[in-house]
Amino acid sequence: MLWCLEEKPVKCIDTPLLIELLLGKPSAKRWIREMGSSEGEFGTTEFNMTELALEAQGMKGRPDRRLDVLDTLRRELTVLPVDRQAYQTFSTLAKRNAGERSALPGMLTVATALAHGSTHLWTDKRRALPRILTPLKVVRY
Repeated sequence: MLWCLEEKPVKCIDTPLLIELLLGKPSAKRWIREMGSSEGEFGTTEFNMTELALEAQGMKGRPDRRLDVLDTLRRELTVLPVDRQAYQTFSTLAKRNAGERSALPGMLTVATALAHGSTHLWTDKRRALPRILTPLKVVRY
């Protein structure tokens, strides 16, 4: 099975948009408000939170403030685990996208989102993603 719909739909936010939220960029906050609706909640994957934590540690400025924002994001978002179902979905996507190593980080995000019934993946225009033949809608900002 490539996806499931057993949980409440989550709009999955990818790392590039999370970084903009971490930096407090008004355009990212406005975009989230405009794209949000009552049809589901916002979420991200454990992998994206890990990427965000690494980014936060490497940023200039006050790392303690960025970690506070990271904690706030973790509380406000549904964090989807990279679990057995996500690994199985990742394996299926990897076979379909053999040779596209640049898409591997995005592939893990997509696989986790699919495995947990996400309806949307929000990312930026530069993020390399695998070819997806599923109900997951990729929205690029």
